[in-house]
Parts: sequence; structure tokens; C-alpha cells
Amino acid sequence: MKKIMILTAAMFFAANAWAAAADKEPATDGSLKQVMQQLGGDYSSLNQAILVKDFDGAAEAAHAIAYHDKPSLGHRLKIMAELGAEMSDFKKSDEKVHDLAIKIEASASARDMPL
Repeated sequence: MKKIMILTAAMFFAANAWAAAADKEPATDGSLKQVMQQLGGDYSSLNQAILVKDFDGAAEAAHAIAYHDKPSLGHRLKIMAELGAEMSDFKKSDEKVHDLAIKIEASASARDMPL
């Protein structure tokens, strides 16, 4: 559970940092920047919902995180070229976020704050 909390916090801060930096320039449709800006907003919504025990809001935000948009094929190819061998780790991290968001959504739907 401790690892999950650390991963959630890391992804939250990374998405928020990316979104804050990205706000200086508009994102193009289908770009990684656009996806990360949306994720940053969803992480902020999730964080706020958890803080005020808004289970419906937390479930909605977690669902949005779990099923977030993907960059366009062209942008994904650029990301793959840039990351090279690290693409596998990027994909694993995305899968962990997806799985954790599904668990958070289920916990919020069950109104189980400790979980």
C-alpha cells in the first residue's frame, strides 16, 4: 500500500508540474502535452475530492485518469523515438497508473476511504 501511495504522489506531482509548465504554450490536438495537461487537471480533481471526502468526484476523476486519452499516432511515434529503450519503462508506468486509478475508482464507488 505504501508503494501505491508513493507512486500516486509521484504521478500527481509530475502531472501537475508538466501541466503548469505546459500552460505557457497552448497544446496541439493529440499531443502528449495536451494529454498531460488533462491528466494534471484530473489529478488535481482527484486530490481535491479525496481531501473533502467527495466519493463521487474521486470516482469520476479516477475513471478519467484510468481511461485518459492517448497522444495521436504521430506523437506516439515521436515519443517512442525519443525514449528508445526507455519506452518499456514508460509503458509500465502508464499501466501502473491505469491499474491504480481503477482501484481508486472502485474504492471511491464503495465509499471506502481507508482503502
